[in-house]
Amino acid sequence: MATFELLISATTLGLVWFGATKQLLSEGKSKKESLSTGFFSGLIVMLLVMFALSFITDDSPSSTAPEEAAQAADEPKRAEPEAPADEVAKPAEPEKTLLISRELFIRHLNATLKERGSLYRALDDKITEGDVYNTFNSQIGDYSMVTVLLSKTTGGIISVTMIGMGDGGSASGADVMLSAAAALSAASTRTTPDDLLPRIVRLTKGEKFDAGDVIFSAKKMDGLGLWFFAEPK
Repeated sequence: MATFELLISATTLGLVWFGATKQLLSEGKSKKESLSTGFFSGLIVMLLVMFALSFITDDSPSSTAPEEAAQAADEPKRAEPEAPADEVAKPAEPEKTLLISRELFIRHLNATLKERGSLYRALDDKITEGDVYNTFNSQIGDYSMVTVLLSKTTGGIISVTMIGMGDGGSASGADVMLSAAAALSAASTRTTPDDLLPRIVRLTKGEKFDAGDVIFSAKKMDGLGLWFFAEPK
């Protein structure tokens, strides 16, 4: 089923990207702006589709369920052993979140964007309510977008993902690298963009960076660019 989910998600991205780009070009937008906006539109729709598919596949009944039910009906009932008293009521593990608040993350990220002369600013005014988590997305570069996963109970940041989709040129590569350093450093109380920038290339090669309170990593997604992650330790 994982292959099916990936196929559906990739097809969704392609269709929305193509359709949005074609529409923007017909409205007189530049090719660069059309491709960038079209890609991020497709990416958001793809993430929503993947999220929905995960619930559908998790809730789908097993093909062996009828056989298991029939076997269970034929077997004599046995008394279940009682759990030890110290295992009856275990408290749920606390949800891990970053030590930095959403407001402080936005403030730090935008300060870095302003300092490097970027016209982009991260905004969290459009938070998407989910069944399990809340999210907000914001474009922070010509080829870069940040996605933040939020706890529904505390509002804390569960993870930060910076997605970069360059065109193979040096300008787009620089945009992705600088945006990644800005977004990742804003997720930690112990790092600056200057700390992260020399490590960005190493992250893309599979190296992880432990900043004490945050773990930084990256992964190259086939056809979906470079994804950089900041997650609580």
